[in-house]
Amino acid sequence: MTPFFRDDLLRLGACSDARTWVGNQTIDEAWASCESAQWMLWLLVRCDRRRGVGITVEVVRATCAHLAPDEVTTDVLNPLAAWAAGDDTVDVGAVRKRAWEIRAVAADAAWAAWAAWAVAAAAAADADADAAWATWAVAYADAQADMIRDIVSVDEVRAMIERTR
Repeated sequence: MTPFFRDDLLRLGACSDARTWVGNQTIDEAWASCESAQWMLWLLVRCDRRRGVGITVEVVRATCAHLAPDEVTTDVLNPLAAWAAGDDTVDVGAVRKRAWEIRAVAADAAWAAWAAWAVAAAAAADADADAAWATWAVAYADAQADMIRDIVSVDEVRAMIERTR
């Protein structure tokens, strides 16, 4: 018997709001209709940390490219993309620290949001999904669900969840 998607979410530690929203939906239905990129990114990171971080970096670059201060890209996003691609020499703890430093001195709201995304990606890479979750909540996450669906098919999500069983 195939478990319900909500059972997978419970096992993976999803919040009660996400589980309630999913209800009896299948993964296909939920992935197609979810409007919370925050929840989607959380699930991807929880199932496959590197792939989830790589997707987060893609979304950050696509969403905030017009705001991109060089240090966010060079000090945070580029190393995280390398780590997501398998480079184990990247010190994700140091990258996370650098992301927080950049965010702390952000000169305006747009730069602060850009840095928040970078912090979220770094937190996810540094094995802190809860911190990533909280950071995504203050970034542009909810507007990006369609972008995530364009990057990650429901078939890939299903396979990622199955590998966690």
